Order: sequence, then structure tokens, then C-alpha cells
Amino acid sequence: MTASKFTLPDEDWYSSQSTKRGVSNHCSIAANDKCPRYFVSQTNAALLGAASQELSPEVALRLNTQWETSDVFSSMDLTVGTWVTKKSGSLRGVSNFCPEVTARIFGLFCSDLRSYPDDDARIEAHQILEKENVAKDDHRWTWMVIEPKHFCECHEFAVYGWPINRNSKQTKTKLRIGSLGPKLRFKVFSNDNFRCVYCGVTARDSELEVDHKLPVAAGGTDDISNLVTACAKCNSGKGARPLSDA
Repeated sequence: MTASKFTLPDEDWYSSQSTKRGVSNHCSIAANDKCPRYFVSQTNAALLGAASQELSPEVALRLNTQWETSDVFSSMDLTVGTWVTKKSGSLRGVSNFCPEVTARIFGLFCSDLRSYPDDDARIEAHQILEKENVAKDDHRWTWMVIEPKHFCECHEFAVYGWPINRNSKQTKTKLRIGSLGPKLRFKVFSNDNFRCVYCGVTARDSELEVDHKLPVAAGGTDDISNLVTACAKCNSGKGARPLSDA
């Protein structure tokens, strides 16, 4: 833990990441009926009293059934972790959460956020922070683990979200990608380990898109054998050309 390597994932950081990526400030699928991770995170937080209950029992049951019967849902690791204070039962940490749900509870856009497990760990960390003259309002005095995350890094956004809240100009694949269902998109991304096949970049640094190896204009189909994962930059650079001509 060092001051030089720490990133504070507050609203300013989140907005700057959105601007850098050319997307809106907040995730447009951050809703119970649009994103399974949001639903799981929000539901767990509400059960612990850390977030308002957005859904009636009837709606919650319907959405739970909707997501559980989804092929994409069953293929994703949507296990979330929560840590509570023994005496009060208050939430003191989360794991694999939707960053927008975490921010609503704690004010930080994180997938993982955990407080110190005991006094010994807290004292040791505080000694390091004091040695580095870290300001007393720094969040590391409270949290042992702070894992920043922007919604563009979420696999769920790659499957369900792009390009519906992208601010940059429409690319050649916008309409075609919109026509590919979430199940097929997820299979393509999973086959390529959520990594651009051309440059190797992951969702952490770029929006991921589905690219046709043989363009539709040249007779290419939506068969999975003709689909690969590409980052926005590579996909735009390749354009509507076969790989041999790109």
C-alpha cells in the first residue's frame, strides 16, 4: 500500500474514465431488469439493509427467475461477497459488486471494498500511512481493499450495454452489433477471454465489440466461426474489410 499507486475511485475519477472512453457518466444498464450483476448486488445489499429495497417481493421473484433462466446468466460468475460487522450486522465490505451499487452505498466506484479484518491489520496499515504522510481523510484509513472499477470493464456491459450509451460517432458495426443477441455476444467474448484478438487489450482499457472476420458486405454471416472480439480502435481501423485487406 503506497500513496503513489493509489487511485481514489470517486465521482471525479469515474467521470474522467467515462470521458476518456467516450461514454456517458453512468452505466445505462445499471438497473435490476437490464443487468444481472446490478440485480444480484442490489438485492444482496438490500437484504443486509445497506441499500433501499427497490423491488416488491413479486417483482424480485420475477426478475430472479428471468435472470436464472438466461443462458448468459448461467455462464457468468455472478457470485458476490458481503462482510458484515458481527455486533451490528452492518455491511463492511463487498466483493464482485456492481460498481454503481457500491458507490451508492459507500461513495466509491469499486467491485471490491473491504475494511480491515482486525486491529492488528489496521494498526500495521495505519503505520504505513502515517510514514507516508497520507491525509487523514484518505479512504485507506478505513478500507484495506479498494478495487476501482468502471462500468465499461464489466463483462455484463460488454454483453448487454454496448453501444447504447456510447457518445462517440457511430461505427460501422453499431447496427450489426445491436442485432446480435446477448447469448451470442457472450459466447464470442468468452471464446476470446474478453480480449481483443488483434492487439490483446481487455475491457479494462477499451470497450469490446464483436467483429466479423469476413464483413457482412462481403458475404460474411453471424455464425460464431466468423465472429471475434475486437476493441473499438482495432475494429474501427479494420473497417468493413476482410482481414487479408486490412
